[in-house]
Amino acid sequence: MHYLNNDQLIDAYIKSIKLQLDLPFIELLEQELIIRNINPSTVRSMIS
Repeated sequence: MHYLNNDQLIDAYIKSIKLQLDLPFIELLEQELIIRNINPSTVRSMIS
């Protein structure tokens, strides 16, 4: 995940939720967001 910039990571997280990908993958993205001091709840609130 370290090769993604923050915008790409957020985009991947949003798309993984919209596509209802496997929960372990979504959790992995959430962990990476947290490592980068980005709140997954805030990102989830951006999903329309």
